[in-house]
Amino acid sequence: MPVSSPVSIALSKRKLTYSLLGAFVFMALGLWFSLRPTDWLGNPFLHTPGWIRAFGLLALTFFGILAFFVLKKMRDPNPGLVVTAEGLVDNASGLVGGLIPWADVAGIRELELMGQKMVMVMLRDPEAYISRQPNPFKRQLMNTNFKSYGSPINISANALEYSYPELLALLTTRLTAYRASK
Repeated sequence: MPVSSPVSIALSKRKLTYSLLGAFVFMALGLWFSLRPTDWLGNPFLHTPGWIRAFGLLALTFFGILAFFVLKKMRDPNPGLVVTAEGLVDNASGLVGGLIPWADVAGIRELELMGQKMVMVMLRDPEAYISRQPNPFKRQLMNTNFKSYGSPINISANALEYSYPELLALLTTRLTAYRASK
């Protein structure tokens, strides 16, 4: 496929379904921890029913929020990622809205976090992308990504009908082609 042709990558319903099932399993465990903390008193990490219950409530909340966003993403008819000669539109992470022009991209890097590989889109002006995010929760997530990893935009292949090596190759090739054309 010529590098000028747009590439539209669908969200993977199969991968999203696995994520949703995982979230439900951890929500069930969180509920069990919360309702029956004494069942877990022999574990080596949490030694009191109060801590076990708190951990369960935390797991239930976190994985409940994750399940909500996965369900929302499963109903999204838009592609997860669109890559054109002008730039990319990330709908897989849900943090950045709209086109990210190649002119704003300083580089593409790899990030491995807890065994999961992601593509970091290094921006020339990351603060501009963070400040234009209207949702305060998403803006905070972008700011945390920036401070922790050097970029507010990290794209995982976990929700895409693409493998990680394909995703990395596509973005690297398109950025290189854009730079060669300038």
